[in-house]
Amino acid sequence: MIQLLVNYNICLYRSVQVKQANHALVGQLLKKSAFAYSDTSDHAKPGTMYKHPLIAKLIILWWFTDSRAEGGHYWEYFDPLPLLLLTFVLTAIQCAIDEWATGEHSVVKFQVVKYADVYQHHLKNLETSANCTYSSTDCHSTSGPVQTMLNIEVIYIDA
Repeated sequence: MIQLLVNYNICLYRSVQVKQANHALVGQLLKKSAFAYSDTSDHAKPGTMYKHPLIAKLIILWWFTDSRAEGGHYWEYFDPLPLLLLTFVLTAIQCAIDEWATGEHSVVKFQVVKYADVYQHHLKNLETSANCTYSSTDCHSTSGPVQTMLNIEVIYIDA
C-alpha cells in the first residue's frame, strides 16, 4: 500500500476534498491502464507504456530482494522475465488501486473470480504492445520486445 501511495500520490487524509481527489485520481489511473505508463497523466506519449517505476519496483521487491529470493535462487525461471509475471504484477497493481475507488481505503480481495478478466485484458494489451501472442516463442519473456518496454535491471544487495 505504501508503494501505491507514494507512486500515485494517493492521500490518506479523510476529508471530503481528499476523498473526492482520490476517487478522481483512481478514475484517471484506471482509464486505459494509465497507471502502467511512466507519466500517468499523459499516456499518449509513445514509448511510455509499462514504464511506470512501480512495476519494476514490485518485481524486484517480490522476486529479487536478495540472492536468496525466488528470482535469484531460481534464476532460470526469471531470465528472461516471463510475460505472465508482468501481467500478474499489472493485475495486482490494478487491484491495489481498486481499493481506493471510493476515495478512501477499503480492502478488495485479489480473487480469480474478480480479476481473471482484468488479467486477460492486461495480457492482451501486453501481447499487442509486444506484437506477439503468448503462444509464440518470442513472447514468453522479456528477452525481446517486452524487455524493451520494461527496462528492468536487477542488482542484488546482500547485507
